[in-house]
Amino acid sequence: MSGKRFRVGIVGAGAITSLVHLPVLSAYGKTKIAWLADVSRDALTRTTQSFDVPIEVIGDGGYDLPDVDVVLVATPVHSRKSLLEHFGNRSIPVLCEKPFALTADDHRSYLSIAGSDQFFCGYMRRTYASIRLLRLIVSEGWFGNLRHLQYSEGGRVGKTANSSATLDRSYKEGGGVLRDLGCHGIDAVFFITGAQDFRVDASSLVLDDTTDRQVDARFIVWGEKMNQTEVDFSISWIGPQSNQITATFDNAIVRCGIRPDSTLEMKSRSENGEWRKFSVDVRGASSSYQAFYLEWENILNHLESSAACDFKASDMIPTTALIDQIYALGDPS
Repeated sequence: MSGKRFRVGIVGAGAITSLVHLPVLSAYGKTKIAWLADVSRDALTRTTQSFDVPIEVIGDGGYDLPDVDVVLVATPVHSRKSLLEHFGNRSIPVLCEKPFALTADDHRSYLSIAGSDQFFCGYMRRTYASIRLLRLIVSEGWFGNLRHLQYSEGGRVGKTANSSATLDRSYKEGGGVLRDLGCHGIDAVFFITGAQDFRVDASSLVLDDTTDRQVDARFIVWGEKMNQTEVDFSISWIGPQSNQITATFDNAIVRCGIRPDSTLEMKSRSENGEWRKFSVDVRGASSSYQAFYLEWENILNHLESSAACDFKASDMIPTTALIDQIYALGDPS
């Protein structure tokens, strides 16, 4: 379908759809929004006040939805299986909002569904220019081997209009700070390092019943083309965080913020080393809208011409599995 516009169907009329995907897809010359579907007519009405798109109300009878070229599934993570089966059996590619699955077992089971070779997951931070540059530095060994990675994100969050809808949901239902926010950071660690394997050495959860408010973990990651790297990971909704990624190599230390517009700084490993900004021309996002655009571009180019894809769900099992093990070690109950 070279030169044609992709007909996109969207299941889920929540905030991520209205705030990001609809604006990006409406402005993208390669896509046409065919329909927006949800079980709630009220949600559809609210969302389409700003966007003139056809709506489909999902009833008790199942998914009677028109054929499209690709579907975005922006529904809660625990309600994905029937959608993946429905579209997978019709050979319609599916992009799921993160996380792809609630558990590693679920993740693997979804990949056994017909058509799963065209299942994708929206870990859009893979498009950040800073993340892509860190990945390049690691893969090409600019400063020697990566020895240690520190990841910190979060801060004190209250119940405001901008709070996550899953702020208070149990981690067993897809909520909590690690599954809702920290999954981005876990995935960034795997993407930056190129690792496929891991071992969790320590995990500490601050729980409010079964909702994690803060998670601190230490784990080791490694792969076929990289040495073992120790990672200190901290994510919180209740306390201050540096909101930085710091990578220690044999010959230098490199750091950047976790926002898409962050620049990299580096210094030598000597005690008197000074932080200096540096930049390299790497194509990547410097805003959230650019990140979602590049995510869609990468996936649609793959569907159109079999170009390399950074968002295949089959490549993201380690992200889901590591989150599983952090919870298992931190909450033995």
